[in-house]
Formats: sequence, C-alpha cells, structure tokens
Amino acid sequence: MKKAFTILCAAMFSLASLPSFAQFKLGVTVGVSSNSIGYNLEDSDDEDDLKDATKAKIGYTVGLAAEYGFSEAVSLQTGLLLANKGYKIEFDEDGISAKQKTSLTYLEIPLNLAFKISNFQLHAGPYVGFGLSGKEEAEYEIGGESESEEGKFKFKNKVSESDLEDLQDDEDYLRRTDFGLNLGVGYRLGPVLVTATYSKGLSKLAPSYDGNDDDDDDKFMNKGISLAATWFFNK
Repeated sequence: MKKAFTILCAAMFSLASLPSFAQFKLGVTVGVSSNSIGYNLEDSDDEDDLKDATKAKIGYTVGLAAEYGFSEAVSLQTGLLLANKGYKIEFDEDGISAKQKTSLTYLEIPLNLAFKISNFQLHAGPYVGFGLSGKEEAEYEIGGESESEEGKFKFKNKVSESDLEDLQDDEDYLRRTDFGLNLGVGYRLGPVLVTATYSKGLSKLAPSYDGNDDDDDDKFMNKGISLAATWFFNK
C-alpha cells in the first residue's frame, strides 16, 4: 500500500507539471464498488453451483483522474487508481457450512472514451490492473465443529515449480495482470463528475503454471459495478 501511494503521488506531480491546456483536466476520484467473479468452467453443474454460492463483496476505488477533451462532445478519460475487488463464497449443505471472503487490491489504469450530451455522458473502454495485495478469510462448520483459516496471495503471471516449492502453507498465487472492459454512464455538475460503471474482466485470475496457459481450462474472472465521484481541479 505504501508503494502504491508513492506511485500515485509521483504521477500526480508529474501530470501537474504538464503545460496547462484548456482541454486537459486533472482530478481525484473516490468511489465504492460491488464486486464478484465470473465463471467459465468445463463442468456446467459445477459452474451453476458456484454461481449460486457466490456473493458480492463491497470494495473501494481511490486515486488520480485525468481527462483530455477532443471536443465538447468527446473526451478521453483515464487515471491511476487503487481498486479493491474480490468476492464472497457462502454455502450450507449436508451439514457443512462455509463462508469465504477474498479481498484483492490492484493498481488500475482505465482508458475510457466518453461521449457527452449536455451534462450526461456514456463511457466505454479497456482497463488494465496490476495486483498489489490479496488475502482470504474462511470459516467452516462441519458436524457442529467450527474452524477458521486465513491466507494471502502472491501475484505472478507465470509460476514455475520452484515458485510453488517456496510457497508457505497459507499462501497461493494469482495472476498479476488483470485486464477487461468498462461500460458506464455519468453526470457532470460543475467540477464534479459522478459515474456508474460496470467492469468485466477478460483475463483469468489463475496464473499459468510452467508456461502452460491452456485456454480450455476453468476460468475465474473479476467483475463488478462501481459508483464514483471525480472532482476536477479545473472546470
């Protein structure tokens, strides 16, 4: 988190030093999100069961925003954001109940093209995120006996056999790079832009192992809806 904060501050000062053009705007963004994961599994029955057990997890978005206006109707909107995502799994069946919460934090860069009509806008575009930290908390109850576990994640796109040997019992790997698409709407009131955005991850959360990245295996991907407010320093 300290490293990410340092990067955000450095980016802010770098952008602030750029020449001041009327079409360029710099601001800060804060928001709240409802996050989950999407599934693409080979076994459709397992996929249905997981979908039923998956619940939304509340997260946040905070960081630097920038906008470059090509015209009054079209602009490019980007930023450097800390995005907290993740999901919950809950089920209770055959005397076994479980609650699991996974929290993942990314340094995320969106690149949205915005089309404006009066104070309203429609925006869409890709995003790329880089995994910074992740943890997992789980509670189980089997036959009336309760047990809890905690774990943390390391991020790497390709994992070797030696990487797996170095893992602790409470550690696991996730893919560092996350990318996907955004689609949303917004309303601008003075220097403030309020947006609602749906994000759909296109890259799977699991890394490739020993360079084997089979497109036919099971896939788990981030997805979520966020509500954010951006305050621009110049109108």
